[in-house]
Amino acid sequence: MESHVSTTMPSTEGIPMTFLQSAQTPLFISSWTPITNAQYAATCLFLVVLCGFMRFLLSIKPIVAAHLWPL
Repeated sequence: MESHVSTTMPSTEGIPMTFLQSAQTPLFISSWTPITNAQYAATCLFLVVLCGFMRFLLSIKPIVAAHLWPL
């Protein structure tokens, strides 16, 4: 009994890829574009905190809803 295993990787020749390494890349909205590395880091930190706050709000939503509208 012969076993042939063939692994092929998809070709990426026709797919353009762009990797940007610039502190002036808009992260949140285009009008809020950091200029310095410190502003870029602060924007990243702000987005992480914003995501954490949104997760917190989503986690307490059922608790608050149960207290406000008991069945």
